[in-house]
Amino acid sequence: MKIVKFLGGLGNQLFQYAFFLALQQKFKHVKADLIDFEDYHLHNGFELERVFNISLPELSTFETNIYTRNNNKWLWRKLRRLYNTKHIYIEETIPFSYMKEIFEDKKATTIGDTGNISNILIK
Repeated sequence: MKIVKFLGGLGNQLFQYAFFLALQQKFKHVKADLIDFEDYHLHNGFELERVFNISLPELSTFETNIYTRNNNKWLWRKLRRLYNTKHIYIEETIPFSYMKEIFEDKKATTIGDTGNISNILIK
């Protein structure tokens, strides 16, 4: 499964959506992580659905807890270790750079960027 983390204003969300579509062409299961919009008040929230009527397949509560680092409770930390998802987050070393490994690598990895454009979880 591939997970694209959406965050930012409408421009960032459009870029993240294009990235999401590119991943959908290459991989079978791609989902969106929209959990950070619950506490994000800088822009107008998740705008793709409201402005363009785009609805994305979202993570379930279980998937959010097992594949992301949002929940630090003991149980989820142990399950992440058991499912081998504990150390799968990587930030790009050069901001706004292309990483071809994202489209080639099939092992569990999360790719994020320092420019807050997009994050991806690959499993």
